[in-house]
Amino acid sequence: MKLFDTHCHLNIPPLKEIYNEVIENAQKNGVKYIVIPGTNFEDSLTALEISNKFENIYCALGFHPNELIKRDLREIILDLNEIKKYLEEKKVIAVGEIGLDKKRSNLKLQKELFLLQIKLAKEYKKPLIIHNREMGEEIIKVLKKEWDEFFRGKIVFHCTEPDEKILKFAKEKNIYLGFDGDLTYREDKQNFVKKVPLNLIVLETDSPFLLPEPLKTFVKHQTHTEEIRFYPNKPENLIIIFNFLANLLKMNRDLLTEKLFENSLKLFGLR
Repeated sequence: MKLFDTHCHLNIPPLKEIYNEVIENAQKNGVKYIVIPGTNFEDSLTALEISNKFENIYCALGFHPNELIKRDLREIILDLNEIKKYLEEKKVIAVGEIGLDKKRSNLKLQKELFLLQIKLAKEYKKPLIIHNREMGEEIIKVLKKEWDEFFRGKIVFHCTEPDEKILKFAKEKNIYLGFDGDLTYREDKQNFVKKVPLNLIVLETDSPFLLPEPLKTFVKHQTHTEEIRFYPNKPENLIIIFNFLANLLKMNRDLLTEKLFENSLKLFGLR
């Protein structure tokens, strides 16, 4: 079996300290490819450093909207100019994760940063990894305004919300929708994924976040010592999400594996 974790934060604690072990265990559990997204300047470079050490481990460079809570936009723009130096490296296969987050009050600044990074992706012909928290309509507006045909089949809504407007846009523009561990316990996402064309689905763990069931409930009721064995979430748990999806869609596992793997390779231009 060949699985592709399209979004896994090996570049931040606690996975950053144990990424060798995490990657080894992922490969033993069928996860052959991993993409490590950046959220700021430092962890973008860490993502590149890790990906350069392993075959079939890749990275994305970018600034998460939450970075604006910590730093001034002008400072981030200076770092964005520095990031350009690395965008043509072989293991850098996307710009991300970037986007908009409704939980933060600085939406005007978020949009400025989002727009700058979309323009950067257009300039360097890189796919986009989109972060969206209750801002699907606004993100779609920005993407439509800045649309380049290069982006057709080269964008993923990371940990997609079960939003009909996003699905409609995805179908129109051949955009991928990423599904994570919360698929195993959120009924709205389970109903939503059944509506998504198979050729637009990719899987991700968002490690170290979004532990899937049954691990999520198990960890909640364990002592701290036992909890450490299962938390944080790791890319090896992608098999749990995959098996859940196969059962949900009532699909042959070999056929589903092949299709999801093909989708992931196409998204990031690896085939």
